Amino acid sequence: LYAVVMFEVLTDGNPGDMSWSLADNSQNGAIVSSGPGYGETYDADSLYSFTETFYRCTSYTFTIYDSYGDGLSSPGYAEVKMDSRKITETLGRIDGNFGSDSSISIFICDKDLTSSPSTSLMPSPIPSNIPSSLPSLSQSPSMSPFISAEPSISTMPTTLYAVVMFEVLTDGNPGDMSWSLADNSQNGAIVSSGPGYGETYDADSLYSFTETFYRCTSYTFTIYDSYGDGLSSPGYAEVKMDSRKITETLGRIDGNFGSDSSISIFICDKDLTSSPSTSLMPSPIPSNIPSSLPSLSQSPSMSPFISAEPSISTMPTTLYAVVMF
Repeated sequence: LYAVVMFEVLTDGNPGDMSWSLADNSQNGAIVSSGPGYGETYDADSLYSFTETFYRCTSYTFTIYDSYGDGLSSPGYAEVKMDSRKITETLGRIDGNFGSDSSISIFICDKDLTSSPSTSLMPSPIPSNIPSSLPSLSQSPSMSPFISAEPSISTMPTTLYAVVMFEVLTDGNPGDMSWSLADNSQNGAIVSSGPGYGETYDADSLYSFTETFYRCTSYTFTIYDSYGDGLSSPGYAEVKMDSRKITETLGRIDGNFGSDSSISIFICDKDLTSSPSTSLMPSPIPSNIPSSLPSLSQSPSMSPFISAEPSISTMPTTLYAVVMF
């Protein structure tokens, strides 16, 4: 459902002229990321790399700007990349004198499809619609559905990522306000900020956006007010996530907080299995107890099977693809 794209930016001798933005065209060109971050400056002749998680089959535009109007002097460049079948593929590159701005269109929909028939000993993620007619006898660990006499308790998160929602309601002076999101595992690197380059917020307006976080990683959301009087009522900033289909507020900032105020975000135990589960679905971890009885099923088989005819998959081999900026 997602593609992780990688971006690389090599600055030239005048990095103060340069900035960039990433727009989601499905949201009327809304800026979803930009740089440098609030209060951040890039060094001359230095390489910066970062990643963004994209929705597949959605159009994005990466744009690099030069306020002086002469682009990037050699060897400076901006490049957008992703990993496809463990091969790094360049989706676009910008360098040279491009004037004031230049863009790369990004649309990832069919990457990582299986391009040739595959024969595998691993279970198919999609059940076969052909009933099994022969019993199977295995002395190796079983991958078939099994109801344990003792229910199993999972201590791992159900996903590696958590999608966090942000809401910002501006007050009557939105020009004073900005925000940033820092990844504390990367020495406080700014991973997102707003307003985007060339963007201004409207007064008394609600803005909402989402970010995909690595679980069990610390982040800090900070809101700034250049005038130093915070947000006048009813303005606020709020961080939320959906946990078991219930929206949970992780933090809220409002009132006169002065020049800045922060919310610490650390999501590690949300949506863990909270009670023992007994399931007819195959366990993602093979049993270490050999099966002693053959199984005969007239229903679709979920067990590993080598077909006489190789199967061709038209679904992506992974739910994620890694793209580099």
